[in-house]
Amino acid sequence: MKKILVIALVFLFNSHAFSANSIMFPKNNATVDTLPTVQLIPFLQQIDVHAYYGMPIDSFLAAIQANWYNEKVYGSANTKPPAVLASHLRLDFTSNPNGPGVRIFVREFNHVNKYSSNGFWDISLFRKEKIYKIEIWRDQNTCINGYCLE
Repeated sequence: MKKILVIALVFLFNSHAFSANSIMFPKNNATVDTLPTVQLIPFLQQIDVHAYYGMPIDSFLAAIQANWYNEKVYGSANTKPPAVLASHLRLDFTSNPNGPGVRIFVREFNHVNKYSSNGFWDISLFRKEKIYKIEIWRDQNTCINGYCLE
């Protein structure tokens, strides 16, 4: 009976630890505590973004090796309603939408359909597209690196 109780407790503890890790530490999510803005801003400012123009978005993301809080593809209205034209991938590094972020723009689309009727695109396919330009922002009003400074 003791063996069964011990096995049940070990199983319960292990399954609880796994679920806690998957909730508390999701992939590509950072918090201000784990990636403080005071360290992030200088890091983002020193990146040579021009070196990544023409390369797949994934190569830039792998090179910066930073965690981000949110990742989303944004689009702009097209002249042929009701389609939306894909524009850029936006990475937010905090839960504050006015916090630091990166915008990675694409001009030519080879892996994902650039038009969407609902404004949603497959991020994994979008990340295979080649970078046209990169903008890095301290907040919504302050560009610190990339095309927005040119």
